Amino acid sequence: MITSDKYEKSNGSFRSRFISPVYYLKDEPKVFYMTFSYNIYGNVSDGFNLIIENYLNMNESINLLTISGPLKENKWHLASLKLMNLDKFAHEFRFIFEPFRGKSNF
Repeated sequence: MITSDKYEKSNGSFRSRFISPVYYLKDEPKVFYMTFSYNIYGNVSDGFNLIIENYLNMNESINLLTISGPLKENKWHLASLKLMNLDKFAHEFRFIFEPFRGKSNF
């Protein structure tokens, strides 16, 4: 789901986010693997945050990764994450990709 529901007080606007479906883990596995592709071609300050959020308590989240550009080439890159110790998320969580734009030099 793509949404613009997060309000940013600092600039008085809403931030777009891509929210994954909810993942339900049983007692096993204790390890969760995630793979995705990304392309950041543009401003040096453009990028995204990857956040994991507890679905049952949406106030509980962790910023897993921040990637910013620009990349040297306009091509897609593969990222793989190994996530462990997700017990604090009560086995129900979702991922949020939160893009951000930097300021242009023009």
